[in-house]
Amino acid sequence: MIYKRVDDGYFVRVDSGELLVKQLTQLSAELNIRGASISGVGSSEWAEVGFYHQDKKQYEFKKLQLRMEIVSLSGSIARDEQGPVIHLHGVLSDHNLQCAAGHIREICVGATCEIYIKQFQQTIERAHDSVTGLKLIQP
Repeated sequence: MIYKRVDDGYFVRVDSGELLVKQLTQLSAELNIRGASISGVGSSEWAEVGFYHQDKKQYEFKKLQLRMEIVSLSGSIARDEQGPVIHLHGVLSDHNLQCAAGHIREICVGATCEIYIKQFQQTIERAHDSVTGLKLIQP
């Protein structure tokens, strides 16, 4: 992974074989990013994509074991008591142009992944919400 500081954040290239969420978490800790929005495109070797069942208060994840285009990524960087939290959703397309979408647990980058991190001056925190069972942002 390499990155460059730009006007209001960072432009990041995550390289082939690297784990996207892991790299973004480490970068956020290293640069002390305390609040940001994320967008990106690229390709994947595999991806773990999930759906949150609010009635059960749990995610159901599926591992997509195929090369896909990362059509769109969007999300946020916030903080909880343990450090940076990456919340990322994505749309991925296979060789037949069929899409899968949902909450991204992890993506192993294919050829490349280009990420734009728009950094905020303020800290965005997450805290547990008993109604949803999720750690929600506390703006």
